[in-house]
Amino acid sequence: MVQAVCTDSQFIAEELYALIKRLETSGWSQDADQIRDRLRLLKEKLIKTLQELDTESTSDWSQTLKERLEHLRQLMTSAPSLEGISSDALKQEWRAFRKKLVPVYESLAANLRMQDIHLPSLRPTNYKRNLFHVSSGIMVLMILQHLLAPATQFWVMIGVTAWAWTMEATRRHSEFIHKTLMKVFGPIAHPHEHYRVNSATWYATALLLLTIFSPRMASALAVIVLAVGDPFAALIGRKFGKIKINAGRTLEGMLAFIFAGAAASMLVMWIYAPHIALPHMLLLAFIPSFAGSLAEMYSQRIDDNFTIPMSVSLCAILCGFLFGIPLT
Repeated sequence: MVQAVCTDSQFIAEELYALIKRLETSGWSQDADQIRDRLRLLKEKLIKTLQELDTESTSDWSQTLKERLEHLRQLMTSAPSLEGISSDALKQEWRAFRKKLVPVYESLAANLRMQDIHLPSLRPTNYKRNLFHVSSGIMVLMILQHLLAPATQFWVMIGVTAWAWTMEATRRHSEFIHKTLMKVFGPIAHPHEHYRVNSATWYATALLLLTIFSPRMASALAVIVLAVGDPFAALIGRKFGKIKINAGRTLEGMLAFIFAGAAASMLVMWIYAPHIALPHMLLLAFIPSFAGSLAEMYSQRIDDNFTIPMSVSLCAILCGFLFGIPLT
């Protein structure tokens, strides 16, 4: 019975994810029939799964799952009409409805991950986060290049990383601290960060490892590719992405990541490493950016704010070794 409940709940979560993603893209109002079918399937599966849970053991996990599915069922009853869906007023209602679905999906996904069911995290369009992502990355680059000596960087990052992981552990045991942190960082947080280790903690961990193992220029490239490539991939992928590759990522978003990351890398090398020959600059710009795009594309269990800078740095180090490029 548990397996059947898990399978049905996974189907519900995947259908809900697909519905939310469809409602986020341009032109969604033209697919009224598809949306209607998806809603019907969701409602039918919700009723069936809730009936199964009524006969399931009253474990904490199943009770939490039941509460979250019931919340979703109630929300589904308030879905706006699909008649006249092209009107501006109705589009606004559907946008508001989609916004309500996002935290419900993330809470359901968090519950199912306890049964080792992997589900993708939602990353809704958030221009505040994109701006913060770029500006904070540039700020980190400036600090590493101009303000802190290498030895000092290590101790600063030890402190920052220790604080970040301490906050992660503390908010798991204190609802007050959790709500306070999410209220402060809510405008720039992804919905899944309510339930999983947040991106800033992973980023701090990556920066600590870069200060220990990575040459100065490799670290600079890792920071700037993440700062610029990731938000460009998100913006272009959501707006123009058509060719799906993996977990909602698109070829268009991947190409945006590579070219934006490469352009930013060229600028950083032109400023901080003008001694590097142009052909070598191009290698260090495009190959690590490509590696970073793969990390962004396939990072699922570990946040890409960790995997992207680590992949870019490792690839830059490998390029430096193979082609004799100085990275200090």
